[in-house]
Amino acid sequence: MASAAKAREQRARDRRQTLIDAARALFVKQGFHQTGMAELATASGIKMGQIYRDFDSKDDIIAAICEQDISLLLSDVRLFDDSRIGGPEALRTWIEDYVAHQPGLDQCRMMTEISAEAGRNPRVAHILMDLESRLLTKLDSTLNALTNGRIEPIVRLRIVKIMFALNLGLMIQRAAQPDYDTTGALRPAMDLILGKLERLMLPK
Repeated sequence: MASAAKAREQRARDRRQTLIDAARALFVKQGFHQTGMAELATASGIKMGQIYRDFDSKDDIIAAICEQDISLLLSDVRLFDDSRIGGPEALRTWIEDYVAHQPGLDQCRMMTEISAEAGRNPRVAHILMDLESRLLTKLDSTLNALTNGRIEPIVRLRIVKIMFALNLGLMIQRAAQPDYDTTGALRPAMDLILGKLERLMLPK
């Protein structure tokens, strides 16, 4: 009985993932509003009734996509390795790694679509705010560890918010211009952030 239950759970997970993958492809290609549930059923091969048993609405599918993306990002040890405690150079490397980190082009387009939809849809706005809060918490924790607790919480929060905004801005820019020169665009902002941090970390 236990093995049968596990098999059913696995089939349900696989079915949900099939739908999520189909939805992601359609959302990236034509947007949320242009994608109907009937179209999702056709693309995924899953019947409408089953889709509504797995997801209450299209917003729930969007939430599932966001959850997968943020979970993947937060599990990236390279971006959130708080053991690299050291001087300004280690800090510089970490900040550059995070801000310049860009997912695949389809994920950039997906995030652009989510950001635009958040301005029209309170549910999606709430999803985006939750993702931002979780990511800022992780960034703040890592920055605190890397600087040995030498920077005040309010200052750390300002810095990680800037990092988040720069990273998101680059995703949106890449969605519109895949060949955009992210290195050139980032250099002035990075110099300002790192200059501020290095001054804060000087011995009193």
